[in-house]
Amino acid sequence: MNESKLSVSLRRITPKEADRYLQTSERNRTINRARVLRYANDMRAGRWSAATMLIIDDQGHMVDGHHRMSAVVEAGVPVEMCVLTGLPKRSVPYIDTGRPRSAGDMLAFVEGLDGVGQLKNKAVLARIVLKVRSGNFGSMPGYDEIADFMLSNRATVDEAYSFYSALKPLGGSLGTGAAAFLIIDKIGVGNAVFSRFSEQVATGEMIKSGMPTFALRNAIFANGKTGRGGTRQVDDVYYVLKAWKCFVEGTATQFLRRPKVVQMSDLAI
Repeated sequence: MNESKLSVSLRRITPKEADRYLQTSERNRTINRARVLRYANDMRAGRWSAATMLIIDDQGHMVDGHHRMSAVVEAGVPVEMCVLTGLPKRSVPYIDTGRPRSAGDMLAFVEGLDGVGQLKNKAVLARIVLKVRSGNFGSMPGYDEIADFMLSNRATVDEAYSFYSALKPLGGSLGTGAAAFLIIDKIGVGNAVFSRFSEQVATGEMIKSGMPTFALRNAIFANGKTGRGGTRQVDDVYYVLKAWKCFVEGTATQFLRRPKVVQMSDLAI
């Protein structure tokens, strides 16, 4: 039996070459557009790591790397990548079958973040903030972008996460923590007014109907019962920011109702 010869090399893949690789694929997997855009964003920003493997089988077909090649085409810039050629056809079904690392898994390898508690949840909080700031809820910030964010905003992320932790028993999602980050980032860590707001929402003590903190507790509780996934996170960001605005303005609020479609302007501080 003749064995295929494996070869690994570091190559500079241009958009034209990436498109050619895509044309060689026999069974292209369904492409996740959000993932392609995330990769392309990292490539344009120079954050892409060459330590990723593009795999070509012994028949010359690309069998792993569809999202990465699509991202090179999308980004329009050349990218260095390891390329393995000559993989035996019979081995193709066994590649790329592991569980993908989460953002938190990836951040655990970043110097300065390896000892951070609740890193996976904080990575999700950071990703929500970056989505809001990008003006696109459908965007998917990459691991390096999240790592840079975390390293630059450790104290703010910690305080925002504490706010989320206090609301979690009510059913609050990490969207509450993302909203807290947006507030704290503007007014500063340890702000006395925000501390008073947080304490009222967390404990429910000394509040009554008509107060924004009372309305927020009710909205978070109701959303925890009915909301799902990313929509729930966006809802919670909206509720916290709306309640905070009413709180600092001294505006009475019986209920918090979000619009059918949340606009980015609704989330401005």
